[in-house]
Amino acid sequence: MAAEDSSLSTEAYKILLKRIVSIEYEPGTILNENGLVTELGISRTPIHSACIRLNQENLISFLPKKGIQVTTLDAEAIREIHDIRMLIEPYAIKNFGNRLNKQHLLDYLKLFQHPDTTRDVLYEADVRMHMEIVAQTHNRLLCNYYASLQHQFERISTICGQREQKRLKESNKEHVDMLIALVNDDLLSAERAAMYHLQRSREAAYRVIVIWPTLGNPDDRQNNLPVAQNAG
Repeated sequence: MAAEDSSLSTEAYKILLKRIVSIEYEPGTILNENGLVTELGISRTPIHSACIRLNQENLISFLPKKGIQVTTLDAEAIREIHDIRMLIEPYAIKNFGNRLNKQHLLDYLKLFQHPDTTRDVLYEADVRMHMEIVAQTHNRLLCNYYASLQHQFERISTICGQREQKRLKESNKEHVDMLIALVNDDLLSAERAAMYHLQRSREAAYRVIVIWPTLGNPDDRQNNLPVAQNAG
């Protein structure tokens, strides 16, 4: 029974994780374990175990008498997450970028340059590429810490890509610039490209997640302006 519960807990964790990272469950969504039992067709004990794991990863929080809340993303969270990325990723490129597999870099470059690459494939390549860059440090503690935050990175990237289409294209171009520099062993340019990419990602996250929910997307406001009456 213990082994069965463990397997079901892993299954529940993967389902809930996918829904959180894909923003099917948006930040701030309220859930409850009884509802998840019915929805997933999995008993309460494995569901609870999965929720504890998600809580440890700071993806959900337990609210007394209310249920479970998908962790919100605010200005402070965006700043902290991007500060960490800016400390780790450019450092990894500058000091260990020459360890990266050139064929892998060319494969990533092909994906980011191809106009028909789907959004899901781009997201997956984005995650793999950044993880591979950090892995070149061969620092187990650093890699484990970075990996523990990866789902937060993915949530922010997904929200920005869904709500601001042009950001996805801009991000692809930034990845291409960084990859070309890495292929050419120009680690200084690659480091600068990585820092620029992260700065632009942070700006987009502030804009889409913090500003637009309050003030609205300026493009939407422009498209919905009332028609001016002819004064004559």
